[in-house]
Amino acid sequence: MSAIVKEVYDAFLSAGVSDEQATAAAQSIPIATSLATKADISDIHVEIGEVRAEIDAVRAELGAEIGSVRTELSAEIGAVRAEMKHLELRMTIKLYSALGVAVAGVKALDFLIG
Repeated sequence: MSAIVKEVYDAFLSAGVSDEQATAAAQSIPIATSLATKADISDIHVEIGEVRAEIDAVRAELGAEIGSVRTELSAEIGAVRAEMKHLELRMTIKLYSALGVAVAGVKALDFLIG
């Protein structure tokens, strides 16, 4: 038993309570070092408020970063689409050029053969 519980135990004995009852009563009293005080609880509330403020700041920063990434990604996607259009146009021109060469070749063969 701790000193505080021992004092309660001794007080019960001197009041004429049996040893078993004094022991049970003394053991049922919580030890003061394991209890939170109002100041402890107040400190915890302050700390919770600080943590919430930090979470809000991180949330705001993360939101800004996500917005920035979205903007950059949209710009990149736009650039890729423009490049694809440009390549599509170049491929079309090359295809028509190759087709023209093929038609000219067929006409030349037809002229030579025929």
